[in-house]
Amino acid sequence: HARNGLRIVLARDFRKDIRRGFDHFATRCHDIAFERVKQRVRPGIGVWTAAEVGSRAFGDTDAVPFGDYHLASTVGTALLGRRLEHDDEVAYVLEPFRPHRFVALRLMQLSPHVQVERRGARMSRVDHRGR
Repeated sequence: HARNGLRIVLARDFRKDIRRGFDHFATRCHDIAFERVKQRVRPGIGVWTAAEVGSRAFGDTDAVPFGDYHLASTVGTALLGRRLEHDDEVAYVLEPFRPHRFVALRLMQLSPHVQVERRGARMSRVDHRGR
């Protein structure tokens, strides 16, 4: 009968550990969302910067860098076989991957099967020092 008592104690400790782990996970998810909003309040921090910082520094798996120059072509080519034109289209196409849109995007970028067309006029050089 002593073994039954030990099982009860172990089961109780196990449930506590699971609750503690779930609470930590829920707090972490809340913290990531809070950080994303908090960053956007600062002047000069836009959607792209908040997403880049969120994905790299906070491990935000849903941070999509809308406004990125290559985002529409990468997502469109990978999922539809054609280039997309606007961030709204990208958001619509990536919606089924929520809450892991950044992870899906990163896998698309790293895939050898996604060949983004590289043709077009060269962009002129921009001198950012005067801004």
